Amino acid sequence: LGRKYTSPSPGLDYSKIFGKEYFSAVSDYVSNLVELSFIGLSYGVDTLIKRQLNQRVPFLRRSRLTNIDMYVTKNMSRQDFVKHTNEFVIRLANAALLKSGKSRFVFDEGFASMNINRVIEYLPVESKIVVMIRDPRDVYAELKASNDAWMFQPRDIKDFSRYQKVMFERWEQQKSEFKYPDRLLEIKFDELIIDYEKTKSKIFSFLAISEELHTERFSKLNPEYSIKNVGKWRTDLTDFEKDVSRDILGETLTNYNWES
Repeated sequence: LGRKYTSPSPGLDYSKIFGKEYFSAVSDYVSNLVELSFIGLSYGVDTLIKRQLNQRVPFLRRSRLTNIDMYVTKNMSRQDFVKHTNEFVIRLANAALLKSGKSRFVFDEGFASMNINRVIEYLPVESKIVVMIRDPRDVYAELKASNDAWMFQPRDIKDFSRYQKVMFERWEQQKSEFKYPDRLLEIKFDELIIDYEKTKSKIFSFLAISEELHTERFSKLNPEYSIKNVGKWRTDLTDFEKDVSRDILGETLTNYNWES
């Protein structure tokens, strides 16, 4: 909360998406959650320089030059927290729609699929979730091709396969516990590419959106180009990497009809 107006992504200015409403919406949301605030600093959000300055220069210890706003949250029920968060999300979505002149808002957040029961509570009641899954071996092939640029996943094939196994197990658990099955659609990346028209129609039908609105066909995804990204593991993984991934992910590959 000490950086409540700041995006975790460098250079991303949220006000360009949500307009001036962003700042008031964040302030109101924080005030609903917070009992009090004060200027201070805590280990974990400080830096070595700020820590040394605060220790060596007493008049800086409550200065905004070396400190940030600290918050104490209210004791509230989960129901109240969900209510405030839901109102905040809807307010931001409406602000973005108004600023852009659009009628629909899309959250592109991959890890939301690890907590879909919680996430769906924060969204408008008419919202739906589409989850795209992909053969983990193709994901690893992309990781190799990127020269290890995707730092949020392990580089070692054994660790990567174990990581993916845990992610798929969590996803299966999330699906089995999801309270609103009519608001969830799972799509396989390879199906979208190989059977593009059928899968695309399935998505539009699920979202209850007319396909006539799809006016920029292939501008973001062209199956003729993306087909090269399906089955990359066959040529890009070594025999050792194929064997390791098969040993660890065999059940997952079978469950999703991915050739093992």
